Amino acid sequence: KEIDIQVSVKVYLYQAVRNQSLNLLDKQKNQQRLRENFLSEIKSIRVEGFEESNLNTEQIELIKKVWETVNKMPERRRLVFELHRKHGFSYKEIAKILEITVKTVENHMSQALQYLRENIEINKLK
Repeated sequence: KEIDIQVSVKVYLYQAVRNQSLNLLDKQKNQQRLRENFLSEIKSIRVEGFEESNLNTEQIELIKKVWETVNKMPERRRLVFELHRKHGFSYKEIAKILEITVKTVENHMSQALQYLRENIEINKLK
């Protein structure tokens, strides 16, 4: 395959790399914007089936404590936990949304659950 280059090879390569870099940056910005839109939509969704009136005071306090603790987690771990436990996404769906592997999602969930176990003593709340 031949390429008709009417400028020096150095200038051509510079422009090609520059254009590819700009295209990559645009793609990353678009992906970030999509993620942000998706996350804002998710945050606006109520947890289905969660009615405070059906819970006693201790259960409400435990739920509040859990979510306070979740909010203290590192951002990515918190996001994975919320997508799975609060919004019902599968590990595979979360991996696709966040562009990470399913194994990474599993690791985040494992770390999140360990963090909750370490930071919430359920027996003391009873």
